[in-house]
Amino acid sequence: MGAVQSREGIPIIDARGLRAEGEGGFLFPGLWDIHVHGGGGYAFASLQEEEVRGALRAQFVRGTSALLATLPLLAPEALEASLSVLGDVQMSPREGEARLLGVYLEGPFINPEMVGGMEGVGDWSVEGFLSILDRFGPLVRVVTVAPELPEAKRIIPALVERGVVVSLGHTQATEEEALCAFAWGARLVTHLFNAMSPLHHRAPGVALAALLHPMVTVEFIPEVGHLHPMVQRMIVKLKGPDGLLPISDGSPLAAGGPECMSWMGVEIVKRGGATVRRDGRLFGTAITLFDALLFLDQEGIWPFSVSIPALLRNAARLLGEQPAVVTAQGGTIYRFSPGEGLDLISGGSS
Repeated sequence: MGAVQSREGIPIIDARGLRAEGEGGFLFPGLWDIHVHGGGGYAFASLQEEEVRGALRAQFVRGTSALLATLPLLAPEALEASLSVLGDVQMSPREGEARLLGVYLEGPFINPEMVGGMEGVGDWSVEGFLSILDRFGPLVRVVTVAPELPEAKRIIPALVERGVVVSLGHTQATEEEALCAFAWGARLVTHLFNAMSPLHHRAPGVALAALLHPMVTVEFIPEVGHLHPMVQRMIVKLKGPDGLLPISDGSPLAAGGPECMSWMGVEIVKRGGATVRRDGRLFGTAITLFDALLFLDQEGIWPFSVSIPALLRNAARLLGEQPAVVTAQGGTIYRFSPGEGLDLISGGSS
């Protein structure tokens, strides 16, 4: 498998050595991963431009043509420094790198009891956070918020007003609190079921509220350390293709990264497709988005022919992008445009 260019200069992935739905081979567009922390041993939360570019290259050659660089919890000064580096990279794209669509922030207004593998929430004010975002304009595209926090009623509308997608996550919120946040403008949920209140038959929580809400898109991680395959099947069946965004949540260990390394001040190691801290807490994955979609296809949960167009359509809609990309099945190349489906542009490609 490798990244190639279509005749129109659009990244596509040559995966003819794989099989999907009985086909002998296929071409498909470079995937859009809206939630990924790095790859190839490099992190996006870095003060070194070449480390950021190393992660973009590692992701590109393994099937991701565009992404949101996701940052875990950072102190104010560290966040500003990291955003400055990412802004510079975005303004000077290079061939062979995944396109940097912007930045995804997991916090800082999340529940300190639900931080997962991240360390601490830090000393933040709503005003201070919004001041940083205003300095960097449209670079920040998504921010995770826990709706049960007292700041949520202020921060969610303020982010929505700035054109930032608000995602609910790292939360112990009830279904009522989630529905209030959706009414304030939240339209996404961060890695469904992970780092959030569990689904219970008398307390459905954020997960079921999101799955049943027609205006909300849900991220989910197709990796067995994060979600049992039966739960993945339930998510796909219940939400339907128009509301789903599979993500990798890939750590620096993903996309050809090492077996272990230090990241954000802690030691992390691969455990199957997951990434864990030495104390066993989950901290992202060691998979790419292509690995995730391949798993869904091979397990019969969500075939490539549905998941790839849905992924691209939903990511473009969420971020307000209008990409022209191509996809293919069985050697026949199609053009895909959000909201317009697939159009044949050439057949029998080799």
